[in-house]
Amino acid sequence: MNTNSKSYSIKSAAAELNLSEVYIRRMIQQGKLPTVKAQVGDSEVWRHEISAEVLEAWRKGASVHTVRTDGRSKFTLYATAAELAAIQQLLTANSIGAVVEKANKPEDVKRRYAKSKIRRAAKKAALKAVAQSASKPVAK
Repeated sequence: MNTNSKSYSIKSAAAELNLSEVYIRRMIQQGKLPTVKAQVGDSEVWRHEISAEVLEAWRKGASVHTVRTDGRSKFTLYATAAELAAIQQLLTANSIGAVVEKANKPEDVKRRYAKSKIRRAAKKAALKAVAQSASKPVAK
């Protein structure tokens, strides 16, 4: 650890923030939580150190439950057509501006299926070509 200021290991940062170590590692890997790599003793092992200032700034600026930026909701409802209509009525009656729509529109499913069918056919043709070229005797 640095002697200049307090720094945290991944384990101690996770305990300090009441988050899992896996989540802290993911934030480091995604570049959302900056760290400094420090050598452990005289070994060739390195570990991440998070300064107290960085951890505090990240705590103030980061939200564990972030809002999606792609317009999608984080909630998925599985409902029949009647249940879907009832949900839409409740949302409208309570002035909730959530958009409820079918996740798998039939045209989307057909398009994805067609693309995957084309990819499978291309892969099959490529494998067949490789197998045929491997089975041909080499001319001397």
